[in-house]
Amino acid sequence: MSQSSVVKFCQKLGYKGYPDIKLAINEAVARKSSHGSSQSVTPFSDSALNDVSDRLLKSKLDAISATIELNKETSFMQAIEAIKKAEKIQIFGVGISRFVAEHLAIRLLNSGKLAFALNDSAYQKQFLCRLGEGDLLVLLSAVEEIKISHSLINEIRDRKVKIIHIGRYSAQANNHLDDIVLATISAQEGGWKT
Repeated sequence: MSQSSVVKFCQKLGYKGYPDIKLAINEAVARKSSHGSSQSVTPFSDSALNDVSDRLLKSKLDAISATIELNKETSFMQAIEAIKKAEKIQIFGVGISRFVAEHLAIRLLNSGKLAFALNDSAYQKQFLCRLGEGDLLVLLSAVEEIKISHSLINEIRDRKVKIIHIGRYSAQANNHLDDIVLATISAQEGGWKT
């Protein structure tokens, strides 16, 4: 994995870069190893809350690792390049993914991109009609599938709009409709519900 894709991935997780995520992990490990030490007192060290937080952290890290292993580095790089090149980006999110879509749109706006993720269908259609060659449509579907007709997808593809689909891994997915596919594994799929 290239350095820039690692940095971008860390930033998507809310860290400034690899050193920050490494520091956060090291601090978590240090807190865990000092758990038995009498010199350091952890407020919840003997409680069920500490066990829950440790399990939650482990499940999230396992999900991140599984997601990285599931995707090819070239897919990450293609997604990054498509975002860099796009003048306009429309992001569709369904269910809880709509909050992720809105957050991503804000981040892209802050970096100088024209991005749109409102959940109002009239605005979505208006913005979608303005996408053209080199622009980008990002489809997020963590739980439910996004309902976009094949005729609309074909129209978008005719206008040479790139399509990125980021969603839960599924062997039955219609990935042939998308230019770039990034599959995700959630902590729930890792065996422990969060």
